[in-house]
Parts: sequence; structure tokens; C-alpha cells
Amino acid sequence: MERMEKELKLIVELGFCSYFLINWDNGELCRSRNFYYVGRGSGANSMVAYLLRITDVDPIELDLYFERFINPYRTNPPDFDIDFSSLERDDITRYLFDKQRMETYCLSRSIQYFQRALCDP
Repeated sequence: MERMEKELKLIVELGFCSYFLINWDNGELCRSRNFYYVGRGSGANSMVAYLLRITDVDPIELDLYFERFINPYRTNPPDFDIDFSSLERDDITRYLFDKQRMETYCLSRSIQYFQRALCDP
């Protein structure tokens, strides 16, 4: 309970409430439509993010240090990377821009291709 109170106090003090709630809302969209998603990034060390289901990383079980990523000396918000299938990308993007004002969103897309290297012996 002490950690939760400390996290919430710091999130409020640093003005990150909206940031956490927007990421929670994105997760809610995915869950309501059965879209698979994975939340990761430095914000995954937060008990608040875990309980809001932004991430599946349990910071208590893994003994993760919250203050490493959110503290009074670090004024930028924690990083949440929400990975989802390219099949749902258009639906999710449309939702985000319809729900929030367009000028408040910046989407970054990173597409990674993995290929298996075949080597001659």
C-alpha cells in the first residue's frame, strides 16, 4: 500500500495522470475488441500501470524499482510502448484520433522485420 501511495503521489505531482489514463484507455480499446497488445517500456515498472492493465509486468513480483523511471528529478513521462498487431493498426489509430484531439497525439511506428539467416557450413 505504501508503494501505491508513493507512486500515485508522484504521478499527480509530475502531472502524468492524463498520460497514464490515455494509455489505460488504449488498453481498454484493445481488450474490448479482443485485440492482442503488449505494454512495455520504462513505465512498466509502475504498480499503477500494472493495475490499470497498461502492462502485464508485475513490478512487485519482479522487484522493480519505480523511482528509477519516475522521480522528481526526471520531468519527462515514463515510456510506454504499446505493441499490437498490424491487422488492428488502422482501427486503433482511427480510435485514438477520433477520441483525442488530433493535435495532442504523436504516433511513432516502428516496424521490425526478422529474417532467418541461412549460412553455408
